[in-house]
Amino acid sequence: NFSIILVLDRFMNVKATIDLRRQNILQASTIALSFDNLIWVYDEVESKVKKMDENGNISFESTDLRMVFDTIKPIEKIIDNDGKLYLYNQTQGLLQFDYYGGFKKKFSFLHYSEIFVNNNACYGFKDSVIEVSNLQLLTSVSKKYPLIHQSSKTFFQGNKIYFIKSKELFSTTF
Repeated sequence: NFSIILVLDRFMNVKATIDLRRQNILQASTIALSFDNLIWVYDEVESKVKKMDENGNISFESTDLRMVFDTIKPIEKIIDNDGKLYLYNQTQGLLQFDYYGGFKKKFSFLHYSEIFVNNNACYGFKDSVIEVSNLQLLTSVSKKYPLIHQSSKTFFQGNKIYFIKSKELFSTTF
């Protein structure tokens, strides 16, 4: 809400503060950590993905995504995985780019409350179902987990799925 990124060390101490407004990023909808410990930011005003260091210096910025797509919806999540950059919007789907901003593919993974990409697989949470899709073979598997719908937060790490419900953490292997 304040367009400020706090970079924390492993002890949760503030290591750096980045004021995005000073970098002329007036409306950042989402951020993510890049593979090289830099920060990806989606600038909604310019419809660009930007990469910056913890001092706020921009090292990369994509072309205006409105030039590539007829319409671009607000980006809800950025994912950096396995040499690719993914942008997600629940009504537009998952967009795959290379690290230079070159558009590769669009996947019609719609209406996921949470989405993760790991090792060419997309994990999408929708209601009480986890859909796992192979991004190369375009095959999918679905599995029902009632805890997803009841949890306040769901996330994926490694081969485990974690659910937070009433301040308790549950996990299962997919």
